[in-house]
Amino acid sequence: MTGRDLVLVAHGTSSPAGVATLAHLRDQVAEALAGTEVRLALLDHGPSPDPVVATAVDPVLVPLFLGAGYHLEVDLPHLAARHDRASITPPLQGGPEIITALASRVAAAGPARGVVLVAAGSTRPHALRDLEQAGARLEGALAVPVEVAVLSGSGPRPREALDALDQGHRLPPAAVVLAPYLLTEGRFHSVLEAEGRALGTPVGGPIGAHPAIVEAVVGRYAAITPAGVLSR
Repeated sequence: MTGRDLVLVAHGTSSPAGVATLAHLRDQVAEALAGTEVRLALLDHGPSPDPVVATAVDPVLVPLFLGAGYHLEVDLPHLAARHDRASITPPLQGGPEIITALASRVAAAGPARGVVLVAAGSTRPHALRDLEQAGARLEGALAVPVEVAVLSGSGPRPREALDALDQGHRLPPAAVVLAPYLLTEGRFHSVLEAEGRALGTPVGGPIGAHPAIVEAVVGRYAAITPAGVLSR
């Protein structure tokens, strides 16, 4: 045992399926870290995260965020500052495990000659830059062209990204997979599914509790508390 509790910090969702996905991820991490208390705190769509962190032992907060945004840059540091001995690890964004999980979800959606990586979106300029970097890494992993799009905020929309693939690579919508850059089911994934139906484009599932994500969480926790971490 490490003596430090792990707290997964997520945006949260009102979707029962999304809540179940987060709970499953928590359970998978707890199984991988035998003897470590693993908790889940939601910044939105749930009770205040403060009691979760306050009752944790020397909590290590692992942000379950895929890109930059207000929660990651403001809410999470303020949450940690309110609780003595709390530490924050780097977020999931940018890690190779994310690309592994995305590639797996694209493959499960069917044969793809091109991909549009779709995020919820943000008004922060560096959020789009982070998404473009993830798209470039996914393109390298899949060896097919990848465009990026957002459902809100600043950046191209899925239809624009599909048009770019059609013009640049002669790829019709049916040959492209819309890959959600989303952790769970919820409002944005439902919007993307509706968009896919309207455009005639298959839509992949959210990243979810993929084994690579579990590995990423364990790795971030271990980097702060390397002694005594037990994995599978």
